[in-house]
Amino acid sequence: MLDLRYAFRQLLRSPGFTVVALLTLALGMGVNAALFSVFHGVVLRQPPYPDAERLLTIHNLSAGDIASGGRLSRAEFRDYEGRQRAFAGMAASDLGRMTLTSTGDGHALAERVKVSRVTPNLFPLLGVQPARGRAFQSGDDSAGAMAIISDQLWRTHFGGVDDILSRSVRLNGAEHAIVGVMPTGFGYPEPDMGAWTPMDLRPRDASDQTDHYLAAIGRLAPGTSADSARLDLQRVARELQQEAPDSYPADSAWSLGAETLRESHYGHMRLPLGLLMAAAAAVLLIACVNVAVMALLRALARRREISIRLAVGARRRDLIRQLMTEALVLSTLAAIAGIVIAQSAITLVKVMAPPGIPRLQAVGIDVPTALFATTALVLVALMVGLAPALVALRMKAFAGAFPSNRSSDSRATARVRDALTVTEIALAASLLICAGLTVRSLHALVSVDLGFATERRFSFKTNLTEAAYPDQARVDLFYEQLTGRLAALPGTESIGAISYLPLSGEGQSTVAAPADVVGSGASSDIAVGWGIVRGRYFETMDVALVSGRLFSTDDRPTSPPVAIVDDVLARRLWPTAAEAVGQRVRFGSGPSSETRTVVGVVRHVSHVEPGTPSLPMAYAPQSQVYQRGMYTVMRTTSTPQVLVPAARAALAAVDPSVPMYFAETVAARYDAAIALPRFTAGLVSAFSSLALLLAGVGIFGVTGYAVAQRTREFGIRLALGAPRAHVGALVLARVAALAAVGLGIGTAMGLGLGSLMSGLLFGIEPGDPWTIAAVMGAIGLTAMLASLAPLRHAVRVNPAQTLRSE
Repeated sequence: MLDLRYAFRQLLRSPGFTVVALLTLALGMGVNAALFSVFHGVVLRQPPYPDAERLLTIHNLSAGDIASGGRLSRAEFRDYEGRQRAFAGMAASDLGRMTLTSTGDGHALAERVKVSRVTPNLFPLLGVQPARGRAFQSGDDSAGAMAIISDQLWRTHFGGVDDILSRSVRLNGAEHAIVGVMPTGFGYPEPDMGAWTPMDLRPRDASDQTDHYLAAIGRLAPGTSADSARLDLQRVARELQQEAPDSYPADSAWSLGAETLRESHYGHMRLPLGLLMAAAAAVLLIACVNVAVMALLRALARRREISIRLAVGARRRDLIRQLMTEALVLSTLAAIAGIVIAQSAITLVKVMAPPGIPRLQAVGIDVPTALFATTALVLVALMVGLAPALVALRMKAFAGAFPSNRSSDSRATARVRDALTVTEIALAASLLICAGLTVRSLHALVSVDLGFATERRFSFKTNLTEAAYPDQARVDLFYEQLTGRLAALPGTESIGAISYLPLSGEGQSTVAAPADVVGSGASSDIAVGWGIVRGRYFETMDVALVSGRLFSTDDRPTSPPVAIVDDVLARRLWPTAAEAVGQRVRFGSGPSSETRTVVGVVRHVSHVEPGTPSLPMAYAPQSQVYQRGMYTVMRTTSTPQVLVPAARAALAAVDPSVPMYFAETVAARYDAAIALPRFTAGLVSAFSSLALLLAGVGIFGVTGYAVAQRTREFGIRLALGAPRAHVGALVLARVAALAAVGLGIGTAMGLGLGSLMSGLLFGIEPGDPWTIAAVMGAIGLTAMLASLAPLRHAVRVNPAQTLRSE
């Protein structure tokens, strides 16, 4: 207790040091606690299911990403489930949206909700049961239309009524009996689910093998590890290739993989959030170094007190304990303030972060965050307290008891001071390199040619139910009437439609091969994206025509099937894009394949996020394909947002039961696609700027103290005739040496970190010379600016006054 009281007294006697140190450490610890809380809540925390670490997602790792996102076909799932030995059970689900047109109590609705078809065993496999009613049972997939709804849908659309199990919900025009309500917060396979329906996996037709849309999950059997499950899946793959070569060709790169549910759903956030945590940790370390330097200089100022206490019999370990107690008290106060800052920082991150970061809104201060803050407190206390403790360890009795004009700064203390300065320069340099790489990567990302225009384009999606639009003629009539009404709106320049809009996060893939090449088979198939277009889509999106023609009204249902391919696919199938026109291409495989004649070649359009490799594209006219769901795109003469109310009214005039959703500008979609890289680059740049500022402050403090210690030396040199420029050169040489050493270490650290974060970089290498050169310039400029005031003091030393003081 005496040590604590004395520590508080000493801190109160130095209010300037205490306030600056507290603010510096509290800010650093608070930001680190906040980012750790985000990292833990998003990446490290297990999904909310019993024994979630034993849940594995199962992926199809086909070459060329034919099975988009690693999805399985119905036939593949049946084969895997029947042959595997590593899982206690396997379940499957898909994800889509359905039109909710009635809640069963009389008032009509027209909106899209997320609906997942699931195998009846999914909920028991996850270890979750409905809060009301029952889960799906074996046989429900063929027992009639039924659904389990989410807690949110029950409360918002049914008012939370108690008799919910006696009601029905109309999805895509069909009544579904409600058999259960899931618990609050349950959201598998995605958050904000609306309902689940049972999936029928009984064999149907050839599409069972070729259509990949199922997400598979399995729970490990007792005593089985994830590695052994992966080996078992490889065994299944080999057996199927041997027994069913037509469906699983041995010459393909087809294989299976599995990863934990946590890694599958949240692992993609590990690298960007980990980078932000590393940047915040670097700032905290620099802050600790600055405070440690301040504490060291403060301890040197207390040499007289320390030496007298040693002279009267104080033990060194008691003095060291006292200094460490002061550091612990300072760190504890900073940690308490840091928790308050962390809570505010978490709120700020939730507001500033781009949408789509999973589980972010549930993040808060919890037990792991408190443990992290406690660990940080101990480490900060050690870092801040060790430098003053070194002074007490090396101080001799009476050594500082009497005033003296001679420098008493020991070599050991000077080495500690210099080491701390080098450390903060190295940390700042490494963080600046990371920031430079992310900024240059972002610049390269936004410079990518998407193949289409984004400005003054407005898009929305409509999905017609099969019950209301059962054939091609009715679908064509609907979109013809909608296009006519939209074209009549003031400010509309052009209108088109496509099944899956670029940057929408949706897509469909198939395989393509020349139809007239002898011996063309599965081994020559090329994975391609597949789009169904209508109207003036290519003109509306400014997708350039390379060769041939675009679709026209002559491409009717009774006309020969036609297609348009992009220049990437054309060059892969034929020597030049021009030679593609008139060629016949087989799309799909097996009995469901079809042959179309290429009538045009357009520029490649990336349908995925910028910087992500995308498949070649092929397009077919909607007039020849039964496609109910379409994205309508409008090019306008002014701000597209002003047309949104009129577009909704036009849609309602055609069919009020068809909802408009995903309504936003194409530019907004693009901004959302690059939001996470932009957010990451912005935060890392902010942290690196703060680190550079703190490093400059540290260089200023250390250089100023060193000049003050050498004032007598400089005065004598000037008295003996040394030019003032020589004195200035001594100061600059010392600063330059420290900066060079720190920059060398920091560059090596930055290159290592750059290699680790290579997965975040686009169009730039981790060892980018321009980035390293810019960091060297920034560190050199900062060191020079921080040394100006001490340098000015050194060259203005009065030698006569210095000699008189002797």
